Amino acid sequence: MSTSSMNRQARQSRLDLRRKSTSLLIAMTILLSLFQAPADAEFSAQLNDNYLQTQFDYSAFIQPEVMQHYLNYPGSRLRSLNRVRIYMRTFQRAANLQVSTSPTKIYQELWYEEGHSIGLRQKDKLHLPADKSGAIVVGKGNGNSYEQQAVSNALVRLLLDLHLKRLVVNVVLLPLSNFDQIAQGLGNYNFYPTEEAPSEGEHFSVCFRSYPEGKEAYYYLSQ
Repeated sequence: MSTSSMNRQARQSRLDLRRKSTSLLIAMTILLSLFQAPADAEFSAQLNDNYLQTQFDYSAFIQPEVMQHYLNYPGSRLRSLNRVRIYMRTFQRAANLQVSTSPTKIYQELWYEEGHSIGLRQKDKLHLPADKSGAIVVGKGNGNSYEQQAVSNALVRLLLDLHLKRLVVNVVLLPLSNFDQIAQGLGNYNFYPTEEAPSEGEHFSVCFRSYPEGKEAYYYLSQ
């Protein structure tokens, strides 16, 4: 073999190695973005976060709101009202990892007085086949006790609703500042913490994780 042929082969080998290295780097970047934990994520009701869209078939967003002046007039029996809106969005992933999304819609609107449920308005239906997996995100609120009671109640209602529709909830993401209050409120509905992930199929259990990261806990529904 001539020297020029050997040089051409060497150059071609270096080009092939460079292409393979570049392809590997791109693949690793994609994988890291797909499995990146939402450490510092700031979620919104639009549910357009990359983590949600690439990891799940659907996502729900629970947005609490204090209605300070709503129906607050002399003689009104309704005081300290909270409204909790639940938004839903579905995602579909193609073989090339491209994600197509449906518009975000209000799924339910719940009303509370001093933390007690007084009304529910069904705004939309959930069109998803059974066994699809998703995440629930609880939005940040002002942290008062009535609001946290309302959020815990709305969360349990949604968990049971999705469970009855045979949809999987992989994780519930709670704001770190309200993690303990919301989690403790689940005890009013027979949800109790466990030290480790319960065995699959034993009972209805859910993983709760904070954003920003810092706390994680598993809760199961006691029958």
